[in-house]
Amino acid sequence: MNLKIFLLVFFFLNCSTIEKKTNYRDFVLYDNLLLDQLLAMESETIYSTHHFYRNIKSVHIKRINYEGVIESSLKYFYDENHKLYRLINFDENNNITGDRTYYNHLKYGGEQILKNCFFLKNSDTIWTSSQIDTLNKYIVTKTKSKNELQSIDSIYYESFFDPILIKKFDSNMSLTHQYEFTYEYDKIKSSSIFFANGNCWGSINYYDSLGRFICLYNLDNDNGLYKSNEMDKNSVYTVHWSPNGFVFYDNISNEKDSFNIMTSVITRTLEDGTKYTTFLNEDLLPIEVNRYSNIENETSSVYYKYNEYGDIISKKHSNLDSSYDNETLEYEYDGKRNWVKRRLFKNKEYFQTTERSIEYY
Repeated sequence: MNLKIFLLVFFFLNCSTIEKKTNYRDFVLYDNLLLDQLLAMESETIYSTHHFYRNIKSVHIKRINYEGVIESSLKYFYDENHKLYRLINFDENNNITGDRTYYNHLKYGGEQILKNCFFLKNSDTIWTSSQIDTLNKYIVTKTKSKNELQSIDSIYYESFFDPILIKKFDSNMSLTHQYEFTYEYDKIKSSSIFFANGNCWGSINYYDSLGRFICLYNLDNDNGLYKSNEMDKNSVYTVHWSPNGFVFYDNISNEKDSFNIMTSVITRTLEDGTKYTTFLNEDLLPIEVNRYSNIENETSSVYYKYNEYGDIISKKHSNLDSSYDNETLEYEYDGKRNWVKRRLFKNKEYFQTTERSIEYY
């Protein structure tokens, strides 16, 4: 079974409606596969402002606190393949404080390639401009501050502007370090950095025949022997896949996550023995999380509710104390089922408003 067939089977097994939301995050760890969706559940699935129905051309996201102050204001621009190609920052008065256009934005473990950029920093304006040689697949970017050259990047790339070699020079044209990348299944296989003093480090990802992530190793060598295969391999993450789900190991924190696709249950075990059991609905969104503390010998629970659009409307704790907030959310929607205003309340008190101004293709 190839990757496309696997994704189609997974799609039809787990969709309650024909139309699903697309994740428009500015980068995705493992290309929106099941593993990434579940491991980043709390931050990316529940409260994400980057999940939409339909094809999005741009979205301007503003976060406004309970005092009416704009805490952040960013506008994202996407091509028809859902790839970010421009990002604008605004201040509280809607003045532009940064504007970046990209040949290629981040992939996990990779580097962004800027086309043009400026941003304000401590009353100074930083400018980045580029020149491209499409025949030889070569880009030169120059960064200036106060009209003085700060650095130069020489970038060699493959198709879709995936960088394979980035050489970084200071204002005196001295090489400070360089990055090297390889790819597999349209994902980063290896990422390495070599310094002028000979030190080097990096990581390498492994994938199975379906293109699913199975292992990440750190490559660490302070003697410049990277290419002689004399390098330390320290496994950071390991994933074991089966027809019924996966088991994920974080070998640094000694954390273990397992998912059973038949029961839609995630089990997470921490190094100290603390255990989390998460129950998911048919859209793979959490509806109940039970936490058992081996140290305190007690169990606590969190319950989630969603509306008909799949957006969270409440998050409640069973053993509420001063360190936990019960949260409720209210939404306003456009005609394409996407919310354009979200109001967040903590313990019934208003906390924050998030606004989304959306343009469609």
